[in-house]
Parts: sequence; structure tokens; C-alpha cells
Amino acid sequence: MIEFSVGNFRVDMARSQIIAQDNILSMEPKVLQVLLLLAENQGEVVSHDEILDKVWPDVHVAPNALQRCIAQLRKAFNDDAKTQGVIATHPFPRNKAK
Repeated sequence: MIEFSVGNFRVDMARSQIIAQDNILSMEPKVLQVLLLLAENQGEVVSHDEILDKVWPDVHVAPNALQRCIAQLRKAFNDDAKTQGVIATHPFPRNKAK
């Protein structure tokens, strides 16, 4: 069983839950797999493609699947895109058309 903490929250991977005191949030397993990958690489930038490759190997997912996961995690942790207290995202450079 994999359990770890994120601030005052406890994450229970086996039960697909994020727990804060008496509040238990059930999460989709893929959402928590994204969180686990980020936790395992804490302090490092993990690319969009790397997350997709590890969480959804050999599967084509909708372009916004990762953004949806991040939004759900931020909501669970009372985080937001402006403060980015728990999950920080970085814009990635896009190839410019010539």
C-alpha cells in the first residue's frame, strides 16, 4: 500500500483517496497517479509528454486530460493556478512556425 503526505493531506493510493482531518475525497486513480509521479519528482520539472507516457502508456487521451487532473488535484488541495502552492505548472515553449 502506498501512502504519502502532501502538506496536511494524506494520500492513500490503494483507496484512491485524499484525506484531510475528517474530510475524505475519493479521486480517480489516474488523477492520483499524476500526483504520485509529481511527488516522486518533487522539485523537478516533469514534462507534459513524460506524464502522459507514464500515466497513460500506449493510450491516446484527450489533449486536456492532464489539465483536468491538475485542476482536480488543485481543488482537492485548496490550491489554485495563481498561487500554485502545491502544484506548480510551467509554460512550455512551442515551436514557432517559419
